[in-house]
Amino acid sequence: MERVESGPHGGDVQIASRIVEGAVDAVLFIVDPLDKHPHDPDIQTLMRICNVRNVPLATNIATADILICSPLIWAVETVGVEALVG
Repeated sequence: MERVESGPHGGDVQIASRIVEGAVDAVLFIVDPLDKHPHDPDIQTLMRICNVRNVPLATNIATADILICSPLIWAVETVGVEALVG
């Protein structure tokens, strides 16, 4: 797990860069749904990159909890991606 800057300070760009490099297995990017985000286009780009690269993305606490507890995320480290894909 790695913590990056907050969204308005370029954190979403840092995460997107790591996704493109293939260095990320999952993303926890918690967003306040009741607040306006001046960097909303950046958030949408991050979501799009996660979808294109098939990287799980949690934007709220409930989804983050499910993602963290998923045996599939932890299985990648122990058995390798090949075992999960085919």
